[in-house]
Amino acid sequence: MSELNEIIITISNKKTGESYDYAKSFPHSDFDNDGVGEVYKTPVYEVYIRNSKDDEKKQRKWRALRFMPYWNRQGADTRYKTEGWVNSGLRSGKKKKLVTLYKKNYELHSTYSAFNGAIRVTGNFLIHAGPMNLKDPNFGSAGCIEIIGNFNKFKQDIMILSGSKKKDPDDAILELVRAKKLFINIEPAQPPVFEKQREKQLNRVRNSRIDVD
Repeated sequence: MSELNEIIITISNKKTGESYDYAKSFPHSDFDNDGVGEVYKTPVYEVYIRNSKDDEKKQRKWRALRFMPYWNRQGADTRYKTEGWVNSGLRSGKKKKLVTLYKKNYELHSTYSAFNGAIRVTGNFLIHAGPMNLKDPNFGSAGCIEIIGNFNKFKQDIMILSGSKKKDPDDAILELVRAKKLFINIEPAQPPVFEKQREKQLNRVRNSRIDVD
């Protein structure tokens, strides 16, 4: 095994000032059951990848969706234990938490993505691919952190900064996990209030309807 640098992925509480305006609630997207799914606005946060040897000037910066609306209609989707409405996402986490699992073949559940793989943060909360850009619609999650952009390049940044001699980023991340050299920081942050957004949308729809005799 090559000498690996310790890698730290920080999910920051710093907002970029942008928003993703096409977030759908997951696993069910139609709250009022009228056949049309609602969409929500959620802030974009900065994410940093660095190794323990280099200073912060050499870290790689990414963007991510860290909070998303969750709606499981009366437990209809048995994959998830939580029923009803939740503002999903990790508000905080253990500083410098060791990553113990990388799912190389993980595929997104909420929509199609060309990118596989997921880094487990804790429990069922993962870091995985998100929208390619802020106009890429239909993404939702049950609290996972979704990286915006090319997730393969995100994984490549981890590989490069680690100093791994592996040629494949998935293999490099697996190597880091086995060597206990991959860590995650979750900085404390408050989620947006998706309920207010939903009520505004539903009221707008109600007010726009015209009864015809």
